[in-house]
Amino acid sequence: MFEVGKTYSARCFGDHELVENWTVISRTAKTMTIREPYEGEKKVKIYMSQNGEYAKVSDGFSFLRA
Repeated sequence: MFEVGKTYSARCFGDHELVENWTVISRTAKTMTIREPYEGEKKVKIYMSQNGEYAKVSDGFSFLRA
């Protein structure tokens, strides 16, 4: 489960060694506001799978997983 104040990482599709971090600013049951490394704050949808929560944070990056 995504937690407010916690930082999560995702890898770039084009450069697997490039890892970016996003910090959860706030969240509801279905969305969360994250702080992006270079673009400020952004609201994203939270999805559920059998492996837990995930969110698509940015084009070119893998999904952010809780």
